[in-house]
Order: sequence, then structure tokens, then C-alpha cells
Amino acid sequence: MSEWSKKAKELKESWDGARQAAKSTGSNLPDGVYIAKLSGAEIGHSQASNRLQVAWQFIVLDGECTGQSVRSYDGLETEQNFMWLLRKLDTLGYQVDELNPDDLEPTLEDLLKRKPTVRLRLKTNGEFQNVYVDRLLDEYEEDETPAEVEEEVASASKPKADKPKGKPKAAPEPEPEEEEEEEEEEEEEEEEEEEVELEVDAKVVWQEKNRPVHGIVTSIDEDAGEAVVKKLATGKSVVVELDKLSVIE
Repeated sequence: MSEWSKKAKELKESWDGARQAAKSTGSNLPDGVYIAKLSGAEIGHSQASNRLQVAWQFIVLDGECTGQSVRSYDGLETEQNFMWLLRKLDTLGYQVDELNPDDLEPTLEDLLKRKPTVRLRLKTNGEFQNVYVDRLLDEYEEDETPAEVEEEVASASKPKADKPKGKPKAAPEPEPEEEEEEEEEEEEEEEEEEEVELEVDAKVVWQEKNRPVHGIVTSIDEDAGEAVVKKLATGKSVVVELDKLSVIE
């Protein structure tokens, strides 16, 4: 009998428990991106394997799946378990470098008080559906129209080409024939570069359905090429691609 065969017998109980936990993770929702609110986060034992774990539950806020729940579980027994848990807590806004094991229960209690809104991504791998917390969202208005949310979700789920980080480049000006024109264009270029500086709290404008929309930037994700912007007219927060934003004074 090989070394792995012996080890496999010892691990069978844990293996079966992990398989049951994996089957219970996820939802009946199709793969995709969803806006959801955290509704449950507690430490307990798996009914199948008695594994110590954190049980998460989220409620979908958008589209046809509004009100449906999504469940996921993070084990508390191996180093790899802790790695996935700390990644999730980092995404939810906690400084994981400062967290210790005895901080976990207070952290989960704080999360349940906050009930943060997040962007979830469901992805099936083989016969199991994995649940990923992609991003923490500042806020979400429940009366936001389904069309607006579906447009944001569709945009978020499409593969994106590489985008410039920070601020968009101003288009090069044609070379002037006169020296005076060249000086004027250089001044205009400097003004344009100042205008497109993008930062948190900046006032911006973008197009939605061929109409200008004004808002204030509340957070920027340069890696994803997106920003969360609060609409001035409604106070709602939406996700907008950086290259669609223009800074205004």
C-alpha cells in the first residue's frame, strides 16, 4: 500500500465533509455577478463533517434574483482555510495584518452590524459553484431601477481591455504654424491635464443612455479600471469605468 493510500484512508472523513460543504456552498442562481448584502456571518460546525467554519449568507439586491440567498463557508482548520478567510476580510475592509485569531468573533459581529453591500461573483467549477466577494460597495439604494443595476452588472461581468490608470491622457494637439498658436495650445493642454485629474471627492460627469450624469467619486479601483460614483441627482452609488469619467470644476 502506497504512502498516499494510507493517508487517503486517514483523510476520508475530512474529504467527505469537505465535499458536502462544497455542495452546500453557492446557490441556485446562475453564474454571474450580483449586488448583494451580507445577512449572516457566524462560527459553527459543519453538520456533515463537524468541521469548524465560518458560515456566510448574502441576500441578492438586484434583478430577477432579488431576495434570493447565497451561502458560502470558510474552514477554520488549515493554513489554506485561513488564507481564503483573510482574503475575504481584506476585501470587506479590514486590516488583516492587525487581525489575530481572537479578533475573529468581534470582527464577524461588527460585520453583522454593518451588513455591507458587496459585489459577488458566482462561478461553477466542475460540479461545484464557488462564491467570490469581488468588491465592497459604499452603498446601494433599493429603489434603484433594475435596468440601471443590470447595466452595471453586465458591464462588470464583461472582460475589460487594459485601461490607463489614474487619469486619461489628453489627445495630442496638431502642430501649430505660428508660435503664438503653439503657446496657446500648450496652455490649453496644461488646463486639460488639470481638468482630467481623477481623485476621491472629485466632481465628474459621464454619459448614461446618451444623457449626461453628474456625480462625486467616492472610491477608485485602478486595478479594475473603475470608480464608485455617487449621483448628485439621486444620491445613489454606481460603478463607472474610469475612461468614461470626465472631471469637472
